[in-house]
Amino acid sequence: MPDARVDWPVRFAASSFGLRIAYNGFAQQTVTVPVTIDRNFWLSGDGQTDTSAGNGDLLRVLELALESYSLTALTATVTLNSNFRVSIVTPSNLTIYWADAASTLDPMLFGFTAATFGPATSNVGANLPNGIWRPNRPISYDSRDRQPYVGGVLSAIGGLTEVSRVAVPYRTRDIDFRYLAPDRVLGEYSPVTEPTGAFEDLWDAVTANRPLRLYPDETSRASSGYTEYRARDLTDPITRNGQAQYFHDVALKLRRTS
Repeated sequence: MPDARVDWPVRFAASSFGLRIAYNGFAQQTVTVPVTIDRNFWLSGDGQTDTSAGNGDLLRVLELALESYSLTALTATVTLNSNFRVSIVTPSNLTIYWADAASTLDPMLFGFTAATFGPATSNVGANLPNGIWRPNRPISYDSRDRQPYVGGVLSAIGGLTEVSRVAVPYRTRDIDFRYLAPDRVLGEYSPVTEPTGAFEDLWDAVTANRPLRLYPDETSRASSGYTEYRARDLTDPITRNGQAQYFHDVALKLRRTS
């Protein structure tokens, strides 16, 4: 079975951000990165547009912002590479001035750490971007989506039974990940290159009423590769593994968002 992945969204308190760039030997220019306040954006690389559904791919937003450079034609491809790093590829040399006063977009969201990237035709973030949890394990237990029902049963003295179904809620799903290394679960053990890569970072977002996307195969980049859920139980999901105390287990009780 493939390793799974769980993503959570980032949200913004402003409607646009600036990014200072230069391309193909032309002068510097500040391009605008437009977003929607308090709407979910994902660093998924699946190309979905920003709509009221909150499925917008932040990498696509960045891609379009770079292509708004007006001093010469600029074509950019912004993707999540096989190492789950943000990759920006252009036909000619691109320079990104992340530390410039006009650059108000946080580079850490995308995993970039250097003050200036380029000039180069390929700019790749050093770190795992925000909003991705990689347990480095397949799902250990999966109840699959189950259909709950709201209603009741009335039994008469004579033995007749009436069933009343009042509602059909969204489906529920229980999953477990077992034998997880500490750096996959606890923030204090996170690698330097994965500052928000622990389960605790995911759980912090989930408990703030953000949805999550469950990818049974972490290599999926397609919009059809995930199912979206919210937590239906906020009991601490982290426990020590009963057979090997070095490892941790994580259990999630989920409900579909649609």
